[in-house]
Amino acid sequence: ALHRVYAPLLLQNDSYSRDFNPKLQTLLSELEAGLGSVIRGSRDDSLTGILTPVDEHQYWAEAAVSGTKLDARERAAHFCELFQTMAKEFASLGERTLPDAVELVEVTQEALDDVWKQTDFEPAYPEKRK
Repeated sequence: ALHRVYAPLLLQNDSYSRDFNPKLQTLLSELEAGLGSVIRGSRDDSLTGILTPVDEHQYWAEAAVSGTKLDARERAAHFCELFQTMAKEFASLGERTLPDAVELVEVTQEALDDVWKQTDFEPAYPEKRK
């Protein structure tokens, strides 16, 4: 919400962007990242903090670092890697043109196909979402 509501208002409005302190921009980015991390990590069984494909990638990136068991961290790192290209594409979604959407769909389909078909780690990718 911070990224979608305040950032465009502050950066696209000349009267705001002229007076917008770069340190404040950094603080907003850190706050957004921190809030997302808290929501994603608030409960191990809750996926309520995953709202976008970028959030999905970030969830697995955080789990790869913070998991309590080595096998859980390795599994999370594997999913993180499988989602990385897709997350990068979605992160720049606002800058894309309509013809770029075809590439985005192909990258997404390939990433999701790889995730669903992976057999390197058990349990498989969690199908059930709460």
